[in-house]
Amino acid sequence: MNDPFNSLRGESPQVNPDDRFVDSVMRLVQQRLNSPSVASHDDTDLTDLEVIPMNTQTPKRTWWLVAAAVVLLVAGLFAITSLRDDDNKLEPAAPSTSTTPTYDFFDGEVSVSASDSWELSWRFALALTLGDQGEERIELLADPFPVAAGCERGLAPADAGALARSIQSDPDLAVSAPVGVDIGGVDGLAMDVTVAPGASVCEWFQSTQVLTQNDSHTGPSHPGVNLEQGSRMRLYLVDLPTGSTTRILAIAVVAPEARFEDVVDAAAPIIESIQFQKDGS
Repeated sequence: MNDPFNSLRGESPQVNPDDRFVDSVMRLVQQRLNSPSVASHDDTDLTDLEVIPMNTQTPKRTWWLVAAAVVLLVAGLFAITSLRDDDNKLEPAAPSTSTTPTYDFFDGEVSVSASDSWELSWRFALALTLGDQGEERIELLADPFPVAAGCERGLAPADAGALARSIQSDPDLAVSAPVGVDIGGVDGLAMDVTVAPGASVCEWFQSTQVLTQNDSHTGPSHPGVNLEQGSRMRLYLVDLPTGSTTRILAIAVVAPEARFEDVVDAAAPIIESIQFQKDGS
């Protein structure tokens, strides 16, 4: 091991032993202050310091110098330890300011939260879409009607169960048996819908209509919920709480068959976020 104090060893008739001791202490302080490996005062080993006999006839001034050197050594090592400890402290993480966008629909009676990957679109009656094409989407429809022959509006359903039965009876659709679900704390129904072979299409948008809207619909968007060949729909039907202006809410998650399960998984947090308010309150 290379001893940093080798140059101090040996006797010299011109150097006072006490001065040599002071000089040794000062050199040790300087070495410790400059060393990058010092992590704490517990790592400091003073066994390398040569013990030099003190002259018992040393003037008091030399003893004061020795005491000052020791104080400097201790203070220097303590300061290094404090600085190293400060460097190793972890700063608390800044609080997150990101928020998930929330949308209020139907005069505030229905609210949903959706991540930024979903965009509000008016190409359909009312939808949140993934991507620009609208093939992957979540559509919401208040008080929907079933579709009669010739894309005409059918009879108003009494409740979500009656609407589900009308959809199952539509020859243009292949529909799974409804299963019970919870939507926003309210009992609802869910079913999968595809377009049956040879299904008719509505002239003005060239796809098969699953649900249509009431007389309140206006504007250039599709008047209802439609389904293209090669796509699948997860349809939720919910009777809203008593006192709500809207009686039945339809929520349709639509995607091409190859992407359907992925889109349903992506839509799940949105479906779970749905909340209902009476009269928007």
